[in-house]
Amino acid sequence: VKGVAITGAFLVAGFWASTSSATVQFGDSASARGAVSVNGGSNVGVYGISFDSAHGSVKNATVGTTGANHGGINISGASSDVTIGGSAVLDRVVVSGNTTSGIGIQGTASNILIQNSYIGINSAGTGAQANGLHGIYVGGTASSVTIGGNTSAVANVVSGNGEEGIYLAAGGTTVKGN
Repeated sequence: VKGVAITGAFLVAGFWASTSSATVQFGDSASARGAVSVNGGSNVGVYGISFDSAHGSVKNATVGTTGANHGGINISGASSDVTIGGSAVLDRVVVSGNTTSGIGIQGTASNILIQNSYIGINSAGTGAQANGLHGIYVGGTASSVTIGGNTSAVANVVSGNGEEGIYLAAGGTTVKGN
């Protein structure tokens, strides 16, 4: 998916990858950053983007900043090799203003990388736009999760969330340089 905005009412997610490979990238400039903002109405558990036993990446996107997603990005099941953000400025992902966690990693998800993202703050990086619960939640038996990295280019800003910025309920997670 490249260069579109996803809005409206959905049963599961605005974008859902299941047992497949997916790249979600919106536009080729910061001003063309796309938005994933869905409203599930009475549907509980609606995510902006959901990887369910899938792999892929999300780049140059805002998730939840203009709507009421239940959760921002969900990585679950046996998902592996999922990257949120990246080292280039245009890779930045903004995950803010969701009802529950901004990014939720659970199930047996593995080899997950979160870099250069704003989580719980606005897209300008100047003020809070809280996710209702955690900025990033890692649970289940998720493993090999890396949040941040060794340089400032891949550091995340995780701030202003309703509860913990990063909540680790599973082992195998490395948090550095944020």
